[in-house]
Amino acid sequence: MEGYLHRFTQSVDLLAFNPFRFIASVPQRRTLRPRLHKSLLPLKQCSRKTLVLDLDETLVHCLQEPREVSDFEFSVCFQGKDYDVQVVIRPHVRHFLQVLSRDFEIVIFTASQKVYADRVIDFLDPQGVLVK
Repeated sequence: MEGYLHRFTQSVDLLAFNPFRFIASVPQRRTLRPRLHKSLLPLKQCSRKTLVLDLDETLVHCLQEPREVSDFEFSVCFQGKDYDVQVVIRPHVRHFLQVLSRDFEIVIFTASQKVYADRVIDFLDPQGVLVK
């Protein structure tokens, strides 16, 4: 796909770029080379539809600054430095996850580090039955 985009931009005047023409000219997915890297998502484990939720600022709000009110706190080590994290859970998040997990496979996305995300997800889903 990257090579195709490069060839496309070399062959058109970018000032007269037509996004509709570009989209129409993109080859269908089945004709592209398969990806050589491993998928970050686990293999689908059920026939239910998958619902992807963002962790930070959707399900929880995390701070490094001290705050009087938080739902839980923990320390995390990242690149040799310890961070104290305070987590505020959005109201009714556990109930929200319980209800949705009946009909959906729930996957949580975050741009944060895995060590941090694992701690927060373990707090949200201590039995490990709601989130895949």
